[in-house]
Amino acid sequence: MRLDTFRLRIGNQKDRYHKMKNNVLKKINVVGTSGSGKSTFSKRLSQILKISYVEMDKVFWGPNWYWPTDEDFFGKLQNELRQDSWVLDGNYTRTIPIKWEKVDTVIWLDYPFLTTLFRAIRRAFLRSLTQEELWEGTGNRESFSKSFFSKDSIILWMIKTHKQVCKKYESYLVDPKFSHINFIRLRNDRDVEFFLANQNFNWQPLSPVELATTLKNLKTQWSIAGGWAIDLFIGRQTRKHEDIDIIIKREDQFEIQKVLKNWELWVADPPGTLKPWKKSEFIGKGLQDIWCRRSKNDPWQIQIMLYDVENGDWLFKRDESIRKKLLDVLITSKEGQLILAPEVQLLYKSKSFRDKDMLDFENTLTALNTAQKRWLKDALIKVYGDKHEWIKRL
Repeated sequence: MRLDTFRLRIGNQKDRYHKMKNNVLKKINVVGTSGSGKSTFSKRLSQILKISYVEMDKVFWGPNWYWPTDEDFFGKLQNELRQDSWVLDGNYTRTIPIKWEKVDTVIWLDYPFLTTLFRAIRRAFLRSLTQEELWEGTGNRESFSKSFFSKDSIILWMIKTHKQVCKKYESYLVDPKFSHINFIRLRNDRDVEFFLANQNFNWQPLSPVELATTLKNLKTQWSIAGGWAIDLFIGRQTRKHEDIDIIIKREDQFEIQKVLKNWELWVADPPGTLKPWKKSEFIGKGLQDIWCRRSKNDPWQIQIMLYDVENGDWLFKRDESIRKKLLDVLITSKEGQLILAPEVQLLYKSKSFRDKDMLDFENTLTALNTAQKRWLKDALIKVYGDKHEWIKRL
């Protein structure tokens, strides 16, 4: 697979996000010229995927800038790569037969020359100024003389090799010898953030109480949906919730941008692919999921779903002939919170037979009244005919 400009589709449901994470991105090599941001990117990716981070410079350099033999270096590298999964940060072309033997993905940070030059200069200046130890236990530090006034200057090396590195990785993209590798080429910060957001499956959802506090200034009607809506209807928590969902009218979506103005908001566009939700960008029909987190380094905490209304009726997105008075769709829980009515929530959950959806159905069934059961049964028949297994239970 060759992804020259990053456009990676991910699954429509969080379960499929996890499947992709586990089956595709396991052994990753991040490459690019000096100053491209390999280390920063690699550390973030390893934290997102919860896998080991291996820095090739740390494997290579010994104390006092000791230059090891290839035999020693290759042996240490092979030992590091015995792990089941890792993000490997670095080039060292001569190690390709070792590091790319079992790699599944190579991510090339291909930033413009001036961007990488600026970053290389800034990094060298700060390291020389702070005298930070580059790799623990080595005593290796950068200096102004070595970084700026030496023939071994990393900045000079970057200037000389930038074009050469680009040509080298261009050739690797089309080399049949590496056809087993997924190459992903990221050319700027936007590509990088887009890629990382679409690999981030980490959720630390707010509790319903925390959610109410966070959205206290939201000037539109909203209600809790998903598994939490089921539990709030029942009156007790029946299972662990991996996320928390709320729903609001599509026409009121900009109120979210106002109340969460300091958050990162990403919309699933197309469904299954996250992209930044720009200020004042209206999310039209066909799109409804918005993921929210406090910053790019934080886990997701809220999922917002948009719904459509016509003449006071809520519309089911998969079949708009299925509708219900909005006053009956949004109800108040025993704790006084506005929630999505359980029969409507179960209709949403009826598409898949995940364990948690089956558990939600079982826990809710005895609490539904006759009218709620009848409405859900009629809706299921309209969507699935008489084939859905819940129908006979209603």
